[in-house]
Amino acid sequence: MYTTDLKIQINRVDFLNKIRKIAKKNTLDYFVFDTLKISESNSNFYSTNTLNNRKSKEFKKILSRYIK
Repeated sequence: MYTTDLKIQINRVDFLNKIRKIAKKNTLDYFVFDTLKISESNSNFYSTNTLNNRKSKEFKKILSRYIK
């Protein structure tokens, strides 16, 4: 998600806490990628939540380290 838009997302903290609680209850890992460098520039996005093709490929490489 584009970093600037994180500040205006309604109930973000509550939402993330609920997801974390569900993941923990089901012994699942839950990752949040809000601090990635690619989230800092809106030129990397088609929309607030959708990376463009080039950055999507970059994110897939990052994500693959977490889901081995």
